[in-house]
Amino acid sequence: MPTRVETSGRQIPPENWDRYMSSLRGSRRTLTRILVPGTDTSYDTFTAMPLYKETWQITKQLFNGTQPGGSVLDLGCGDGHLALSVIQATDTTRFVGLDISEAGLATARARVLGRNNLDVQFYQQDLAQPWTCLDGQQFDTIFSSNVLGWLPPQARQAIFPQIAKHLAPEGQAILQIRTGWKPDTIKAHVVDEAKSNLRVCLATLFASKQDVDAMNALSQTGLSDACTPDREELEALIRNNGLKIVDAKPTFWPKNEDDPWSGKGIAMRLSLAD
Repeated sequence: MPTRVETSGRQIPPENWDRYMSSLRGSRRTLTRILVPGTDTSYDTFTAMPLYKETWQITKQLFNGTQPGGSVLDLGCGDGHLALSVIQATDTTRFVGLDISEAGLATARARVLGRNNLDVQFYQQDLAQPWTCLDGQQFDTIFSSNVLGWLPPQARQAIFPQIAKHLAPEGQAILQIRTGWKPDTIKAHVVDEAKSNLRVCLATLFASKQDVDAMNALSQTGLSDACTPDREELEALIRNNGLKIVDAKPTFWPKNEDDPWSGKGIAMRLSLAD
């Protein structure tokens, strides 16, 4: 537990950090599942939203530049809700998933293991710590969706060097990362999406009290918009770790389809710099 968290020039007192973490980790309700990657709950409710289906379709386009049949590493695979889609998009025969939640990994194993004669492995791993479970392996494709944007900046500082380390020389990293979100923005858009899906709408209404409590805690700490990175942070992480952007597309309400930084998220395909 940090004694003080430094984010975007703010100093977060320890007592606020405790309230933030306990509120989010203690909830089993809908919105907090999306805010805390790796929680031991299913993401199916959220992936049913039109917004998330659309985001996956945008991200999937970036797989066109990856090596068919190559090995895949999924960072923050959660309960494997995208694992089979990624396997299909890459035509891989070797898939490795990492996540901090053993409960989530148990669901992922049930979904993926024993299918299509794949070489599949799942490991419990804190992404901000050295990925010793991989034993130095490199991968043709490294994938992550809706995970890195919600981690503290110091976690991303630890993760990007490992992406470069475990990416094969001709490999590609496909990363979908949220940027610039705030509590009021998240709540408003989740409600909008819920209106178009009855099941999600009912779940959101049922969970509204817990979601509001978690969001209030998030607002008080100032961590919400500090955790989601801006363009400057992401470009520095890419550049400083020997990576480069090959292709990028805006996600989550883009204002300009031709500007990959115009949305509240970005899908990027990275490679090792020349």
